[in-house]
Amino acid sequence: MEWEFWVSVARWVGMIAAIFVVVAGTAQPWLQAKIDARNDDENSKLLRLQREESETKVDTLAANAQKEGEALKAQVTDLDRKLRPFVDFAMRSHGGLSVEEGLSRLHEEIVEARDIPKGLEERIVADVAAKLSEWHGQNPEIAIEVNLGRAENLQAEAAFEVLTRLLTDAGIKIVPGLRIVDLRAPGMAPLQLNGRPELRGNAQDLLSILKTYVAGRTQFSDSANLPENLIELILVGIPEFNPDGTVLLE
Repeated sequence: MEWEFWVSVARWVGMIAAIFVVVAGTAQPWLQAKIDARNDDENSKLLRLQREESETKVDTLAANAQKEGEALKAQVTDLDRKLRPFVDFAMRSHGGLSVEEGLSRLHEEIVEARDIPKGLEERIVADVAAKLSEWHGQNPEIAIEVNLGRAENLQAEAAFEVLTRLLTDAGIKIVPGLRIVDLRAPGMAPLQLNGRPELRGNAQDLLSILKTYVAGRTQFSDSANLPENLIELILVGIPEFNPDGTVLLE
């Protein structure tokens, strides 16, 4: 009887094991499907979030690009408005040329016109003349030797003539100096004054008056070899004329 009991137990254990194997084999695909479905759901959510974030960035970039495009369009429109009169004038003056060639020719003509010597406005002449006359009244014994370091240059000749006339009309004694075609003097300023050391203050007062007409770098240098009561004026720079007739020496 004991032997039959253990046979019966073994038979039930075998049946239970078989049932467990069947159930496990059936449940494993189901559990795996559940796990896969959960993973797919999480991946789907992640992809959706990434897509939404990308769409937000694209929308922001598109909005910024639109704003920049509108700003650039406004700048181009404003530039076209400002250039239109020049373009129209260039096309009327040089109808046989392209817009680019016509504007280039117009630019050349403007540069040439700027460099043409212009007469000094009367108000500036009167101002400089009054100041030079006052300077001469305080320094009647001082003479000015005038020298041109850019002879045969149209602009320099014109500015030199105006300077000489202003000094002469103020009653200042003028001593004719040298006329050099191309004076090369590295230490000189475009408008250079030389004189004995004791005349430095007088010369600097004169320069401050002449700057009303002549802009640019000026300089006074001590020269003990020059005669007493003589200031040497040398125009070395090449002038550019302003619309009011004043000049910039370079």
